[in-house]
Amino acid sequence: MMAILVMVTTDCTTFAQPKKIVYDYLVNRSPELPNVPTDEEVVQPEMQLKARQLHTQVYMQQGFIDHSQLDQQELFTDQYIDRSQYVYVHSAKNIATCRMIHTDKKAGGLLSLPTMQHFSINSDILRFVSDAQRPSAINPKSIVEISGLAAGRVDNVDNSHSGLSAISLLYAGALRQSLDAGHKAWVMNVEQSYRADLEDRLGEDNIHELGDEREYIGAPTIPIALNPQWVVTSLLKDDTDAGLLRKRYILEMMSGVSEKKLEPGLITLLHENGVETKPESLFSKARKQKRALLYGGIMGYSALRAAPLGVGAIPEFDGSALVFGHLDVITAGTQVMGMEAYLSGDTKLRRRLGATAAIASLYAPYAYVWANGGTNSPVVNTIAGVLTGGATAFEIRSSVIDRRLEEALFESDLPETGHN
Repeated sequence: MMAILVMVTTDCTTFAQPKKIVYDYLVNRSPELPNVPTDEEVVQPEMQLKARQLHTQVYMQQGFIDHSQLDQQELFTDQYIDRSQYVYVHSAKNIATCRMIHTDKKAGGLLSLPTMQHFSINSDILRFVSDAQRPSAINPKSIVEISGLAAGRVDNVDNSHSGLSAISLLYAGALRQSLDAGHKAWVMNVEQSYRADLEDRLGEDNIHELGDEREYIGAPTIPIALNPQWVVTSLLKDDTDAGLLRKRYILEMMSGVSEKKLEPGLITLLHENGVETKPESLFSKARKQKRALLYGGIMGYSALRAAPLGVGAIPEFDGSALVFGHLDVITAGTQVMGMEAYLSGDTKLRRRLGATAAIASLYAPYAYVWANGGTNSPVVNTIAGVLTGGATAFEIRSSVIDRRLEEALFESDLPETGHN
């Protein structure tokens, strides 16, 4: 009584270790596809072949592709095949597959994904689902497109055995892969009926519409997105009857998931549901503390700025070193808060207010020194200039990227359906 889930790449290299997952149902073999091996050695090229065969077979039957799009092996191929990873599931009732298409920096980053390239995308919704503060903050490597979903029935099923849906197992396995990889969002374009099925399996509130329905391959489709970690979190928290069934699929696939890319709340939730996770190394945890290092640097810089006054190194300064010290400490704190608002602000207004507070806090102690006849050391003034210039250049560059990305995502080369 077992099922097989394998993640394979199109170049036949191992992406994740093949797994044998034990369930309360039998594995049966499909007459249309090569037999699935049931011993402990699962051959990656064979699994890749099965996934691509099923993808090709279903898409040919549905009229989505024709023979001109097949390669010498009679398998569907396109410009995304070299950066696609297939997930394949074989259960008692069904066989199912889908592929994850990864972005390519040379081909346009986010715009190298087919849905991003062809559909009109609302960048605000994409930014929200990706948990990014602005479009330029979206890491293209953290976005994948799910496509090529194909499923088939398995003949000669023993009806005395109740099986789990291969499609739901497929989603759970793909979610597991995304949690390990740190994917922030799945994007896809789907028919309305498929969207309803997806909402039923993964939760209606987790599916976010990115734009209008358009004429694409086959029937009209609509672009949608979801955040893998949000999906898993919501499903693990759902204790309704339907939720418990969805949770079963998730729990089957999560054992041993790495903590490296997970939010602390999700790690806790997995543990509460009896899932063992792979602990994150201390070195990896330390590397995440980038903001703590930044804020520590700000506090250190404040001490460097105050040191000359404390030792009387600026004799022309006729103000109070004690007042300066208090001002220096207070503005270091407000500078940190301003930087936090700037870095995490999800609106232009909040980012601008944060930047204004940070810059004002940076220069307030200087103003006090200058107002009292003193001048700061060249080193301190150079650091202030570099910080201000660097922040200004970063904001200008980010704003330009925001605008260009918003415009590019909004464009579409597909006709509207008239159903919007």
